[in-house]
Amino acid sequence: MAKSKRSRRDRRQQSEKSSQVPVSSAPKAPVPAENVSAPVAAAPATSAPAPRNNTVDFAKDYYYVYAELRQIFLVTALMFAVMIGLSFLI
Repeated sequence: MAKSKRSRRDRRQQSEKSSQVPVSSAPKAPVPAENVSAPVAAAPATSAPAPRNNTVDFAKDYYYVYAELRQIFLVTALMFAVMIGLSFLI
């Protein structure tokens, strides 16, 4: 019985679904206006934005590269074998 394989598109969509995190830039509650007539001074930001995780998981992002490299290697080995075989015939 043949082993069923998932297509690249299926794996890509699954990884995109698992890596997507909803980000909301809107505030949770409305901010009340305290004194509209008074001049507003620019207040320094009290909290810094959260640091981003900039690491890249190449094994997850480029899962298809290993299969393609293996396929290229097999084709190359076959072509070398044909060339060596032809060198004995010609």
